[in-house]
Amino acid sequence: YEISACLVGSEMCIRDRLIAGFTDPGILPRKTEDSRQSGETESPQSTTKPTQKDIQVNGQLLSISFCETCKIWRPPRASHCSFCNNCIQNFDHHCPWIGNCVGKRNYRFFYLFVISVCFNCLYILGITVMHLVLLGKHSDVKGFHAFTYSISHAPVSLALAILAFFSIWSIIGLAGFHSYLICLGRTTYEELKNIWDSPRDSPYYRGCCGNLAHALCPPSYPSALDFRKIISQNDDHYSV
Repeated sequence: YEISACLVGSEMCIRDRLIAGFTDPGILPRKTEDSRQSGETESPQSTTKPTQKDIQVNGQLLSISFCETCKIWRPPRASHCSFCNNCIQNFDHHCPWIGNCVGKRNYRFFYLFVISVCFNCLYILGITVMHLVLLGKHSDVKGFHAFTYSISHAPVSLALAILAFFSIWSIIGLAGFHSYLICLGRTTYEELKNIWDSPRDSPYYRGCCGNLAHALCPPSYPSALDFRKIISQNDDHYSV
């Protein structure tokens, strides 16, 4: 039973990590040379720094910027990732553990990955400590000798317990931080930049339950990229 539960937890971790890592996080397509020449998108007058303009979102006035790299107007909550060199919708952060940005289309899977790793570490820590305790309890020796008997007969359990113990604190902190952000309806980028003074200042605040439902049960957002499009060598539409 214990091995089956551990395997199920590991499968959930691997599955969510792969989905979060291989899902398009919400990359905004760059403007191609043809679309720039045809004037599909208005270009800013200034060539030295991005031009900003104001738009209304849920009755609030927000500023959006023109990305000089992608040559597009970034929608609200989008930001340009310096690692991926792409503008990402609802940009949260670039995660080195999944090798991908975390954004509009894969945040749920990233959060589930963190939560599943957290519970898996807690389970491994609990089950290995229990194994060592029961092993010493059923031995013929008592006290400290029972402890040495346990670790000598189950060194793998000891190694797993030590690894889980030192790993769990950072994972619990990360899971708690993102749970806090979800309840507030914020992204990591917005929290670090201190964009909103209070949660209710954000036009995206839906209340705690509404924020949880929106983050964990979002609609299936279509990708803005056409992965089947045939592109030329000089087309920077999908350049990274």
